[in-house]
Amino acid sequence: MREVVHRSQQRLRNTRSQELLWLGDLPAAVRRPEDRPDGLLLALEHVPRAAAPVLPAALDGWVNPASCEDADGGDPDLQAEGPEPMQAREADGRGEERTVRREDCAEVLSAYTAWVGRWRRWAARERTDRPVRELYEGLYRWYQRLVRQDDQLELVLATGLLMWQDANGEVVHRHVLTHRAEITVERRTARLAVRLSPGGAVRVEDQDFLDSEDGWLPEQAAAVDETLAADAGHPLGTAALEQLVHWQERVLTRPVTFSADWQVPKRPEAQARLVQAPALVLRVRDRNALLRYYKRIGERLSADGSAPLGLAQLVVPLEQPERLAWQSTGPSVRPGGVLGADPLFPLKTNPQQRSVLARLEQDTAVVVQGPPGTGKTHTIANLVSALLAQGQRVLVTSARDQALTVLRDKLPPPVRDLCVLMLSSVRQEGSDELERTVNALIDQVAATDAEQLRSCCLSGLEDGVFAGRA
Repeated sequence: MREVVHRSQQRLRNTRSQELLWLGDLPAAVRRPEDRPDGLLLALEHVPRAAAPVLPAALDGWVNPASCEDADGGDPDLQAEGPEPMQAREADGRGEERTVRREDCAEVLSAYTAWVGRWRRWAARERTDRPVRELYEGLYRWYQRLVRQDDQLELVLATGLLMWQDANGEVVHRHVLTHRAEITVERRTARLAVRLSPGGAVRVEDQDFLDSEDGWLPEQAAAVDETLAADAGHPLGTAALEQLVHWQERVLTRPVTFSADWQVPKRPEAQARLVQAPALVLRVRDRNALLRYYKRIGERLSADGSAPLGLAQLVVPLEQPERLAWQSTGPSVRPGGVLGADPLFPLKTNPQQRSVLARLEQDTAVVVQGPPGTGKTHTIANLVSALLAQGQRVLVTSARDQALTVLRDKLPPPVRDLCVLMLSSVRQEGSDELERTVNALIDQVAATDAEQLRSCCLSGLEDGVFAGRA
């Protein structure tokens, strides 16, 4: 698996093609991100576009309406000549319209003076609001993409931009340090916030794009990585900045100039430069962490001399007798099968669902396929309940948060209270829900002993069973 991922992974040394938001280029009205205990980087209110002041009727034909929408174009021009106002024509008893000069039309000049004052105030506010609105809209588009593609995309705060261009024209342009970030939007107020992901850590990504030909020293890099893991602090804090200087001095043999400037150099040069230049980066999920994870699995398997059945089946095709024989070397299954002699299914079951549950008694795994609405989640809810009633621990995974929340809501309340729900960290609700479910479980354990808790849950399951069979 590690080899498959490694072959599909392309080393990215120049990230200029990625979607970046340079924090040094934020609008003047937006507060510059800083080291904060809550990890908040940006907080933006939704600023709708205000309409330009409406032209009064007296200025019809005197001011081009299209020019009124351009806040950067200066005062909309008052034409040198225009139609005579209706009141003047009525006063003279003439019905036909004629053209007059603006100097001869006091009513037009007075109306323009009053209107253009309002327009200038609107234009000044619009010039201030527009960059903030565009920033908000851009981040909101990122938020929507992260929600839809949370298994493919990630948002990171990146600092320490390393850049140079060699004699062959190859450009290195990539940040050394990253930290996972997330975007949240309050439904009621539409307030958008960008913050560091809770539980995340600063990560050194030098090994993902540098090698020995660049003057990179892997042994020194590993030592700096350990130091960062122990005490990196906030990516924008003083400690992280000091670690960047430390990394530059120890990890690269080539000369590198360092700057704490937040602005990005205009172009790479032959001389390597390391600039703080923090940025938010929306990118395809990094697979290098997966490679390192597979490497640790391989090292563990080499030390143990054996592999668990689930992993072995990914490598070697095993028939049912072989799977059962492999499983027999592990913990023994209690009498009555994995689900027990009389499984506690709190929800109603049909023959197809019961056949799925029955097959689990005869094999180590079952694959169930079917279109939406055929009862797959219903069956899983019954299975989870029956396994918990047997004292088993159950892990349920899904590529999408919605499937997990739907399943959780199907479980009987006593079982639901035992679920620790960990949703995607893209949305703040994910970490909030994890904290809520863990705290609820801790409260239950603190309020009663294990046997009382088990009896309460079994009683709730049995009530669900009787209700489902009624």
